[in-house]
Amino acid sequence: MLGSASYHLWFVVMIFQFYLLFPLWQRFFRFLRNHAATLGRLVWVSGLTAFSYGLLMWFSSRYIPAEGFRFQQFLLDMYWIKYRDRNAFYYFVYFLMGGWVAVCLPLFRAKIREYWRQIVVLFLLAYGYIGYELFRDSGEGMVNLNVATTLKPSMFVYTILQLLLVYLAALLLSAQKNGWTRCLTLIGMHSYGAYLIHALVLTYVMKVLRAAELFHTGLTGSLVAFLLCSAISVAISWAISKLPFGHLFVGSAPRKRKHSPSVRQWQQEPKAM
Repeated sequence: MLGSASYHLWFVVMIFQFYLLFPLWQRFFRFLRNHAATLGRLVWVSGLTAFSYGLLMWFSSRYIPAEGFRFQQFLLDMYWIKYRDRNAFYYFVYFLMGGWVAVCLPLFRAKIREYWRQIVVLFLLAYGYIGYELFRDSGEGMVNLNVATTLKPSMFVYTILQLLLVYLAALLLSAQKNGWTRCLTLIGMHSYGAYLIHALVLTYVMKVLRAAELFHTGLTGSLVAFLLCSAISVAISWAISKLPFGHLFVGSAPRKRKHSPSVRQWQQEPKAM
C-alpha cells in the first residue's frame, strides 16, 4: 500500500494519486492557463510556478531535515513529511509542465530546437553540480546515492533540463523511420511493465553473474547488468501483453486511433495594455 515492498514501487503509489486527484489538477491547470493567455504571461506564470516549486524542494531537502519539522497530526505527518517522496503534490510541476507543452506544442518544439545549444550547456553545468553535491555530501571514501534525491532544488533544475534534452532527441529520432525507431517504440510501449518487473529481474541477473563470476563487479559489470536487465524486462512485459487482458497489467494497450494534440495559439504580449 505504501510502495515499500521494493525500492521502485514508490512511483506506483505516487502516480496513482494523480489519477485519483485528476479533477483537482485539471481545475488548477485551467486556472493557470486562463492567467497565461499570452506568451509573456505564460513565461511569468511558468517562472512563478517554478519558483514556488523550488521553495517546496528547499523545504523538503533542507528545512525539514535541519529543523526536524513535524506536524502534530499523525496522518498529515505521514503524508507530507515521512512519505513525501511518494506524495503527488511534491511532483506537481512535472504534471503541469506536460499540460503546458500539450497546449502550446508547436511553440514548444520550435523553442527547444532554437535553443538546443543553451539547453545542452545548462544541462552539463547542472550535471556537474549534481556530481559535486554527490561527492561533497556523501562522505570520504564512499558515495551515498540518497544524496541525489529528486526532492531538492538542484535535482529539479537538472530533471527539467534532462526532460528537454530527451524530448529533443525524440523529435530528431521520430523524423527517421528505421530499426532504431521501431525498437525504441517497442520499448516505449512496454516500458511500464518493464519498470514494474525490473527489480525482480535484476536480482536474478546479479545472482547468475555472481555465480558465473562474470561482469559482477565494477563499471563494466554495471553496464552488462543494466543491458541484460533492460532486455529481459522488456521481453517479459511484451510476453505478458500477448496474454488475454495482459496489456492491462503492463500498460501496453494499443491506441485505437491517433488524436491530434491539443494546440493553443499563443500570441505575443500586446504593446499597449
